[in-house]
Amino acid sequence: MDGMDDLVQFLRARLDEEEHLAKNAADHAAGAIAGKARKAGRFDPPYDGNRWANDYDHVFALDGREGQPRMVQIADCGGAAYHLTPHIAHHDPARVLAEVDAKRRLLNEYEAARRAAANSDQDNFDYADAWVHALAHALRFQALPYAEHEEYLDMWRPRVED
Repeated sequence: MDGMDDLVQFLRARLDEEEHLAKNAADHAAGAIAGKARKAGRFDPPYDGNRWANDYDHVFALDGREGQPRMVQIADCGGAAYHLTPHIAHHDPARVLAEVDAKRRLLNEYEAARRAAANSDQDNFDYADAWVHALAHALRFQALPYAEHEEYLDMWRPRVED
């Protein structure tokens, strides 16, 4: 598993970055909604920004603070950007945070499998070792979207055999 500890560390750092960006986006949505409420003469606790939608050139967040859900515009992408708004809305902070959580669980599963393989008896070692290798292969694929990152190592690239 040469380099796998470094790969796990690399992936955890990228997931921390994605989590930070998603939380900042949710905070921006909360600020946009609170700002609109303040201008209308009311101010409520911040909205958590967990559901986004779009039309041609705007991104909206669901505001459920007043009992009746309503969409509040949080971004105006301009008329030329109507192809961008579905993508932005689709990657709302709640979805990104759910993906980060799932990927962290895969990393945790890999680390648990390595520990189990290291502590398994000979009868169970082959199975445990195979599970570690399968998870390691999955992590290599998980790292591919970051291949252009300056800290990505080519040795992490999945070995795909025809």
